[in-house]
Amino acid sequence: MHQVLFASAHVRRIDRNASLPAKFGRLLEKCRFAERFEGKRVAIKMHVGGDIGFTTIHPLFVRMVVDAVKKAGGYPFLTDGSFSTDAAVARGYTHEVVGARVVGAGGELDRYHYKRTTPVEGLPEVEICGNIADADAMIVLSHGKGHGHTGFGGAIKNIGMGCVSYRTRG
Repeated sequence: MHQVLFASAHVRRIDRNASLPAKFGRLLEKCRFAERFEGKRVAIKMHVGGDIGFTTIHPLFVRMVVDAVKKAGGYPFLTDGSFSTDAAVARGYTHEVVGARVVGAGGELDRYHYKRTTPVEGLPEVEICGNIADADAMIVLSHGKGHGHTGFGGAIKNIGMGCVSYRTRG
């Protein structure tokens, strides 16, 4: 049986232990990361933002996930689209801040990918980003956001568009 874990953002009192980071830390302790990630190379896939977008996950929470993976014996790295590493730095997603390397999912120039055939009409093949395909495990950090042209974006878009080459996205 699968379990959904939830940490409410509501703060009932001004107290360190009632803060969202403290609640998130307690949630991470329940995730049994050691049995999932020990000895594994773990891609932490997220959208780091771009241009003037500002609704991304705060680097503090990303650092907490990175630290939890390391504590479990895993080897985490942060990843997003191949051309997003500059945006990552601008928003504070650096090795010094989050505790893990930040790499483009498809390599520096979006040339590191694997072609896979699909049964989808009109989409005979896709190019899966190499750093995603080569990871032993993946954690997806998604934030819900309203998107000006396409409605609500979040976890599905983070995986469906963020783990394939720019050519496939088009």
